[in-house]
Amino acid sequence: MNKRNCFLIALLLFALALSACAPSIVTESPSSEDHVATIVAGTMQALTPDVTESTPEPSAGLLPRSFYYLGIDNTSGLMQVFRIERDGTSMHQVTFEPLDVKSYDVSQADGSVTYVSNNQLLLVDANGSGRRLLVDGGVVDQNNPFVSTLSSPVFSPDGQTIAYSYRGLNFYSIASGVSNLIIENRLTDSGNGFIFPDELYSPSQYSPDGTKLLVTLGYYEGASSAIYLIANDTLVRLKGDQGALICCGREKWTADSSTIYAASSTTGMFNAGL
Repeated sequence: MNKRNCFLIALLLFALALSACAPSIVTESPSSEDHVATIVAGTMQALTPDVTESTPEPSAGLLPRSFYYLGIDNTSGLMQVFRIERDGTSMHQVTFEPLDVKSYDVSQADGSVTYVSNNQLLLVDANGSGRRLLVDGGVVDQNNPFVSTLSSPVFSPDGQTIAYSYRGLNFYSIASGVSNLIIENRLTDSGNGFIFPDELYSPSQYSPDGTKLLVTLGYYEGASSAIYLIANDTLVRLKGDQGALICCGREKWTADSSTIYAASSTTGMFNAGL
């Protein structure tokens, strides 16, 4: 067989192979394509998880919860309680007292706010409505303010009790409206119009389970802390290792209420550290 015949035979074989492949490339019917697409779409849908049901919706707010703070009312120039919403920008004034708000706390249960103004313990709903006078501390003795000053309200985790300082450690029951003096301040009358504070009691924060209460202990020469065991009516005083100072709101409970972390930031007379 000469070279010309070999070339013709090879060309013929190539043409036959091309013809055999052509239907699968250019002649597939539209109905076949639709059928394949339907099968693929159904398979993908079966394999794709339902995101709406299995994945929680992302939080719409910038903050995990509303943020409360003491700020100046631009109209009155007085210190009031304000709230920034979870979007991080919307702001609302919660209290509108004729005198400065000195201290406050927010209920974890319903968002209501208890605060002190004009030496009175007050309560408002989360939106600032329903203002209620709970305890009236009367006129403060300016010569001995620690004797008659009402301060430091703290909500229990269930929102049913407000611990506060007034002549000692007090518990106010939301349900009954009754306030009880739990631990009375220890004072010494000097006899010349000055009352010497031996030990003062001010609530700081409840444990997450509500069974314990951190209490700040005030002295003429300084301060410290203790834990009040509510069920046992027992006060356990805390002592910092190596002269550390444990007091004044720098403590933090662990989530299981078993441990307290305390930051001793004072240097000089006391050792700093955690």
